[in-house]
Amino acid sequence: MLGLGPLNSFPMNTLSVMQGAAVVVPDSQAWRVRVLIGGEDVSDRLTGVASIEFEESGSRLCTLRLLPDAGVFEPDAFTGRPVTFYHQRLEGDVVAAQLLWFTGEAMQPSVDLGSKVVTITATCQRQRRLADMTTEQIAALIPGDYAVGVFGEIEDGERYAADLLSTRALALDCGADGQFRLTAWEAAPVAHYTFTADEIIDDTLRLTLATADQLLNRVELTVEYRYQRLRHREYTFAWEHPAGSFCVWLADNTQLPTLSMLTGALDQANWSTLGLTYEALPTSMPNPCGSGGAWINRYTADPHLLEFNARVGARVAQALTETYKLTLEVDGSLTAYGVRGGTARYSDDVEFDGGEWEGEDGPRPETAVLDELGDWIIDQDEPERRNNLLRTAYAVEYVRMHASHRLSRLAFQTPITDDVFDLVHTVQVEALGVRAKGKLVRGAARWDHDSGEAVAELELALTRVGQVEAGGGFILPERPEFDFGEAPEAIAQLATQLGGRFTSPPYDEDLDGFAGNYGWETPSAEGYPRRLQITTPDIAAEHRDPAAATREQTYSVGLPSDLLLLEVA
Repeated sequence: MLGLGPLNSFPMNTLSVMQGAAVVVPDSQAWRVRVLIGGEDVSDRLTGVASIEFEESGSRLCTLRLLPDAGVFEPDAFTGRPVTFYHQRLEGDVVAAQLLWFTGEAMQPSVDLGSKVVTITATCQRQRRLADMTTEQIAALIPGDYAVGVFGEIEDGERYAADLLSTRALALDCGADGQFRLTAWEAAPVAHYTFTADEIIDDTLRLTLATADQLLNRVELTVEYRYQRLRHREYTFAWEHPAGSFCVWLADNTQLPTLSMLTGALDQANWSTLGLTYEALPTSMPNPCGSGGAWINRYTADPHLLEFNARVGARVAQALTETYKLTLEVDGSLTAYGVRGGTARYSDDVEFDGGEWEGEDGPRPETAVLDELGDWIIDQDEPERRNNLLRTAYAVEYVRMHASHRLSRLAFQTPITDDVFDLVHTVQVEALGVRAKGKLVRGAARWDHDSGEAVAELELALTRVGQVEAGGGFILPERPEFDFGEAPEAIAQLATQLGGRFTSPPYDEDLDGFAGNYGWETPSAEGYPRRLQITTPDIAAEHRDPAAATREQTYSVGLPSDLLLLEVA
C-alpha cells in the first residue's frame, strides 16, 4: 500500500468536478477569540494580531500577544503551559458558535520591555512528541516501509517518522485538538468546500505553477543486495588395481598402496576427508582361489589395498551481489513534459564472517541445497530483508516522483467563518475563470484586534501529470541469475603405473595415482618408485571470487491529476 490506497493506484475519477459544500460568508460578523493558558482565560488581555499557522507534516503554531496585568509579573510563567484557542462568532453579546482552532503548549515567551507586551508562541510539539515515542509506537502510528539499506540504522523517533513518511504519499501533522492525524496527499473525489468569487477576498487569488526542472518523471533506480554464499564442495578419488580382483592379482602380484599411504596422501591434499571405503588384501586362507596354493597375509598391520574410494571436501565463502536496475516512469508526464530524469542508488549488505566457514572441517551441512555446480550451498541472505529493501527503495522514489508533480499551488484569502479549514480538507475553487480542486497543503489564520479583521489564507497543492494513466503497481522483480560457468568434475579416477618389466611404459612422475612394481621383475628393466600421489583440484575463480548478477525491470507509475482549468472570457 502507498498512501491510503494500493501502491501506484488512484481513483480514475480524479478530475471529477463534483462540488463540495458552499462556504457562507456573511456581509459582516462579530467575533471574539477565547484563549486558555494553563486553564486560565486570558482572552481579555489579547492585543494586536493573534495567528495560527499549519502545514503538511509540520508543527501547528499559534502566536499571541498579551497585555500585562497591573503589578509585578513573571514573564516566563507561561512557559510549557497548555494553550487552547477558540474562534467565537457573536450575535450581540451572545456566543452563537465556538470553534476550536488550536491545542498545544506554550514555548518560551518574549517581552517588549517598553510596552511590557508578552508574545507567546505555542506549538503542538510535533517534533518533541515524535522524538519521545518508541519505534513501536511510531510504527503503529505511521504505515510505511523501512530498510536499513535505504535509511541506515534508526537513530531517533523524529527521523524514523520522517523516513516512514517518505515511503507513503501521506502527511503527519496535528489537528486543532492537538492530536496526531494522517492525511493523504491525494485530493478527495468530492471537495469538502467550494469557494466562488463571493467567498474569496479581492486580489488574493494566486496561481503558482511548478517549473519543468522541478518535475521528476523518470527515475533510474539501482538497488544492490550483497550476501555470502557458503559452498561445500565434494570430490571423490577412486582407484582400482588393474587386476580387478584378488585372485587375478595373486596370480601376477604387484606392489600395492597401503592404508597409511592413502591417509598420508589425503592429509597432504589440504581438503577434509569426508568418507573412505576400500578393499584390502584378505586374511590368510589355505586355498582362496582354488588353485591349491595357500595365501598368507603378512600386511595386516598396515592393510594393502586393491581398491579405494576417498571422498573429500572443501569450503569457500563467495560474496554475491544482486543488482536490480529498476526504471520508474510516469507515462502521462513523459508525454506532456518530456523526460525529467533522476537517479537513485541504495545498497544493503548481510554481514557474515566467511573466514570462520572456510576454516571449518566437517560433513555436508544438513541445511545445504545442491546447486547447478554440484556444490552444496547455504546462502547467508535474508529473503524478506531483500524484498523489504526493494519495496522501500521503490516506495521512496515513487513518493519523490509524486511530490515533484504536486508543486503547483493555488492560494487565496477568505474571511474566517464557522468553518475550521484544515489540512484534511479538499477545496474546490470556481472564481475569476479558475476551476481547480486540490488538497489543502498549508494554511494560516489571523485575528486582528485593532482592525477587526479575521482572515484565513489557504493554499492548495495541485498534482499535475498530463494525461492520467493507471500504473501497473509494484511487483517484486525476479532474482537475477548468476553465471558461474561450467560445473567442475566431481570424481577423479586415479591411474596405476607398474614398473619392473620391459612392457612397462615410461614412468610419469606428474601422474596422480599409484606407482609401484611387479612382484616378479624382469632383470635390468626400469623400476618405479613406490608412491601414492593425490592432487586436489583448484576451485575456479568464478566459484570463489565475488560475483554479480543484474536484473532489469521497468515500472509504469500511476499518479492522480487534479483539476486545473482557466477560462478566458
